Amino acid sequence: MTTENSVKQITAATIQAVAKFIEKAASADNAIVNALDSLIGDGYTRPSDLMAPKVDKQGKYTDKNKSTSTVEEYQAVQQCVIAEFSTTVQKMLATPSDQLVRSEDRKDYTTSKLEMTTANKFYHQQQIGTRIGDLRRQFEKRLKIEARAEQAESKGDKTSRVRTTDQFCLDSLLAMRKRCQATEEANFNIAEMVQTIDTALELLTGIVRK
Repeated sequence: MTTENSVKQITAATIQAVAKFIEKAASADNAIVNALDSLIGDGYTRPSDLMAPKVDKQGKYTDKNKSTSTVEEYQAVQQCVIAEFSTTVQKMLATPSDQLVRSEDRKDYTTSKLEMTTANKFYHQQQIGTRIGDLRRQFEKRLKIEARAEQAESKGDKTSRVRTTDQFCLDSLLAMRKRCQATEEANFNIAEMVQTIDTALELLTGIVRK
């Protein structure tokens, strides 16, 4: 238990632990940037594209949850998540539920998430939706950052918010990337410029917490 007058001293173990955390955080941030960039490149340009569409009994789409993807388009995203599961889990998900062990017939089915049971299949199906939901929320967060940067730029308002150098660079790079993607002609190689911006974004994502 620490007190007001306690002496604080960072040990070598703490330095190593914090460094490891930062390394993993930077890697996770880079993965998010790459995943969203790839989705946008494949036509998933709105967070609502990552929402499961609702279909009524007649097979017609409803707008209850405002999804902007078809069933097939959303299933393609689900397959991206499933591809990262182990082969055992993939086999479980592909197996009809009536061919799996009914969970209520097993008292110990919770001992392993790899057991071929109906409860475990349901668990991993939920995980698919959860991970896609995580991506959607990161997408929404990214759009808010871009919108805030554009608003400040359009108003020429330099006092609307105090930005660190890191945040200023991030906002500028995101605005540049969006402008390049919307441009067909320029006095430079647009593809190379976008790639250069992505490299700079990778450098920043280990510093800036979005």
